[in-house]
Amino acid sequence: MPVIIYNGSSPWDAPLDIRDLVGKVEGLPPLSFGCELHDLSVVPDEDLRRARAASAALMAMKHIRDTDLLARLPEILLLLANLLSRGVTGRDALFALLTYIASYRDDITEQTLGDTVMSALPDQGENVMPTLVEKWLTRGRVEGRVEGRVEGRVEGREEGISLGVEKGISLGVEKGKRQAARAMYAKGMSVPQIADILDLPEPEVLAALRGPETT
Repeated sequence: MPVIIYNGSSPWDAPLDIRDLVGKVEGLPPLSFGCELHDLSVVPDEDLRRARAASAALMAMKHIRDTDLLARLPEILLLLANLLSRGVTGRDALFALLTYIASYRDDITEQTLGDTVMSALPDQGENVMPTLVEKWLTRGRVEGRVEGRVEGRVEGREEGISLGVEKGISLGVEKGKRQAARAMYAKGMSVPQIADILDLPEPEVLAALRGPETT
């Protein structure tokens, strides 16, 4: 039976049986194929906490629109702590969770999420933050390529596409490096160490540590 996990802002009001969606199909017997609905808005948090491996994701989905989501995040991360002890699986789950939150909530940055991870899970954070930083750097490069191609097509010239791709890649990489610098500094690394690892001048590292993301 298909399962629907719903976290919409309004109550679910769509049919749960396929026959109510498609009606009668000529030449076929009447269809009856129901779905199991889990509307997170009416499920108590205590029940979600008992969902084991899915508990952190379900809690994040339920509270993704809440103004106090950031205050709830340490509890959500603790629900994920057991997975983090399983190596790659846990790191991938953490990256997916943080990416979901950062993508949905413009008011919560990846830097803020990284700081929260280090605060809520200091032991595990030491191990997973370098991997998350690398994933964010990679995503910055990919986003830069996409932005560059779009910019080039808008200009409508082959040279525009080339210049746009180069500019987009540069912006994406630099954005990723600034995010990485702040995450590494939060982990306790010195400015010279960060500058050496990321191949950035120390003044740029200091600028990244002082100000929020602007591009």
